[in-house]
Amino acid sequence: MFRLLNPFLTETPVCFEEVSEEKFTEHNVLYYDKDGFELTLLEQEFYYSSGYRRFMTNCLNHSCWQQPWMEISHNNFILDHALILHRCAFIDKAKEQLVKFLKKIPRLAYLLKCPVKWGLDLSLDFVDNNGNLTEVIHIEIDTKHYHEFLSQKEKLQTLVLSTDWEHFYKFLDQHRKKWDRLEGFDQNNWKARHLGFKKAESTLKAI
Repeated sequence: MFRLLNPFLTETPVCFEEVSEEKFTEHNVLYYDKDGFELTLLEQEFYYSSGYRRFMTNCLNHSCWQQPWMEISHNNFILDHALILHRCAFIDKAKEQLVKFLKKIPRLAYLLKCPVKWGLDLSLDFVDNNGNLTEVIHIEIDTKHYHEFLSQKEKLQTLVLSTDWEHFYKFLDQHRKKWDRLEGFDQNNWKARHLGFKKAESTLKAI
């Protein structure tokens, strides 16, 4: 049902090369993502210059370093997304260039404070033969420690590959009245707890 892919992983996701000075505008540093992995236009330029362009996919309509992690083959289950994410800190020439323009563009302080971060994002849905759609599970896990990231990745992979998802969907369907009335992340948490998680989303600030 599931097939694991082989995304590139690195213990040192850092931007180290400078970019064209014409990229240093207020517009290019608007809307810094303080919680996730989405990148400002200037951050994207730094990722390109440091050789990460091939990882900058547009899954979820987000511009960030994200790579497909799993695929699925099933008539009813839909893997909306299964992603490995990286977020870079800035070092060497890249950091020096940010410091150079900091007085002119104070928003660059966001980038200078940005930590290295890794993420796992998995969303699985079920659609029956009548077109009725159910979100089965949506898990997001962030960490700022590489070996913890690898450990969480292995745990989630093992869970995905070992779970009888048809059985779990039937369980959700039988108990629909218990979770369907819940709002937002409370629904996700209810489902996640029945798979052994404390909560569905364990995210970390990006500042």
